[in-house]
Amino acid sequence: MEITKNGLELCGKKYKFKKCTNAQILEHQKSIEAQQEKYQKIFDKSKSFEKDVELIDAQLEACGNVIKAIEKKDEPTDDELNLMIEKSNEQVQLFKERRAILNKVEEMDKKHKKELDEIQDYIVEQYGELASLQLDGMTKEEFVKNSTSADMTIVRLLGSIRKMLSLGASTKDVEKFIKQNILEEAKQSFQ
Repeated sequence: MEITKNGLELCGKKYKFKKCTNAQILEHQKSIEAQQEKYQKIFDKSKSFEKDVELIDAQLEACGNVIKAIEKKDEPTDDELNLMIEKSNEQVQLFKERRAILNKVEEMDKKHKKELDEIQDYIVEQYGELASLQLDGMTKEEFVKNSTSADMTIVRLLGSIRKMLSLGASTKDVEKFIKQNILEEAKQSFQ
């Protein structure tokens, strides 16, 4: 990724910044947000499943820690061995609960595949328009064809990137800012 005071690399090519107004940028961002709102219930349900799985993972880890602690003892008591059995059984139940939630997620993905594909396509096109507004020589079609998820994050951050550069931030600071945002989004997507 290459960044200069006058432009940056996106979709594998270097582009110079164009003059555009904040109103134009906000209009596109509001359009994207409005489209996302239509599918908010799906996103909320997905987040709920994600939180449920995180809780189960924490419980599984706690059970595992108890079992490991008892295993490390030279001569565990009968009560400790019973607790170990209890925690092992609890782990089995938690794994079953986790699997059930993941099955629901898969069902939801299948059920809403069309809507999720539509929103994804719409968002990519809107980010393409946003990129073409702000970068000289970039077209919506080129962005749609060649963009990566990192490019999507960069376009979302273009206003902040330009502001940082105009206020004298170093290109290293801007690169660090971009990388942090890309990593955060990647973590969220992975979860």
